Amino acid sequence: MRLFSRLGCKKARRQLYREQEGKCFWCEKRLPLESTNPDEIITVDHLTPLWRGGDNTITNLVVACLPCNSYRNSRDQATDEIKYNLWLEYRQFYNASA
Repeated sequence: MRLFSRLGCKKARRQLYREQEGKCFWCEKRLPLESTNPDEIITVDHLTPLWRGGDNTITNLVVACLPCNSYRNSRDQATDEIKYNLWLEYRQFYNASA
């Protein structure tokens, strides 16, 4: 697992975007790569927040639309474990076949 820095932020965002087929991880809304519409701005979300012991490894990051990321930040919600585990399995398959 690789920590990603500010220097690799754009590259990591594009990698996550491709892996998720251009969709928000939470609501699955299709997002354009570049947009000025606040509902379509791509953010990188931590599955497990930093304040809960999460980290900046690529396996703890997903692409999310701004509304979903903001909603999750404003609430103390636990990560959906089933969706998270399926995502990890998909990511391992995706990286193995790439």
